[in-house]
Amino acid sequence: MKISTLLLALATLIAFAANSILCRLALMSENIGALEFTAFRLASGIIILLPLILLHKNKHVYDAASKNVDPLKIRFSNFYQAAALFGYALFFSLAYIQLEAGTGALILFASVQITMIGVSLVRGNKVTLPEWTGVIISFSGLIYLLSPGFSAPPVLGTAFMIASGVSWGIYSLLGKDQPQPILSTARNFLFCLPGVVVLALIIFGKSMQTGHVKMNADGIILAVSSGALASGLGYVLWYLTVQKITTVSASVIQLAVPVLVAIGGVLLLDESLTLRLALASILIIGGIIIAICGRNAPEPLNRQH
Repeated sequence: MKISTLLLALATLIAFAANSILCRLALMSENIGALEFTAFRLASGIIILLPLILLHKNKHVYDAASKNVDPLKIRFSNFYQAAALFGYALFFSLAYIQLEAGTGALILFASVQITMIGVSLVRGNKVTLPEWTGVIISFSGLIYLLSPGFSAPPVLGTAFMIASGVSWGIYSLLGKDQPQPILSTARNFLFCLPGVVVLALIIFGKSMQTGHVKMNADGIILAVSSGALASGLGYVLWYLTVQKITTVSASVIQLAVPVLVAIGGVLLLDESLTLRLALASILIIGGIIIAICGRNAPEPLNRQH
């Protein structure tokens, strides 16, 4: 791998990890509420990616009889991806009210992978022995992480993060065959606008009842940074990265995200690295490495957060 490609990949992974750090930092400091964080995150993602849509609209003429079909044309099926993206972002924020950054990222990552592997099994795709071995090891690590005990993560936060991971897994599956992934990402953010409006109405209604708004300038800055930089530009960097590396390499390097989040949580959020989290990380990440490397014929790239 070239140095330039390695640096691009590193910048992308840092952006992905930053989403967990920024969200947890904003919520644990109570600078903003979960609904407010989600609304500002998605809205800023829409704004930062909107120029891509406008430029593309001005420069391209589409022919319905050819493969050059306008990805921005409103179709009902497009809202499936937007709904999955919205669900991921909303459950992500709700989960980080309770979960520490490292634990949340690990649950998210495991849920995404298990969802996508599960769908692959349901579709009848051939599964090799190394893949089965990896799935079992990874799933056992997740069970160990979530098993009752003093250091077990909160149940509600865990449920929200699993829902976020399942949503992102579905989003990845729906979008993996998109011919213009960067433009499709911009479209999916744009089509989240109705959800953002609904969140804004709920937030306004809550503020009218309580007499105060649950956010301040610091919280808004963190949410906008997550949406515009870590999410919007982060996804663009990711698509630039995957053009330069193999599918297996792209899958494996994403395993660094929970590790980066755990390190960031310890350094920036004063979180503790428990023995349970460390052992669960080894099992989950190790199992997924075995599963990925055990594929005889890797499927198209699974695009992740």
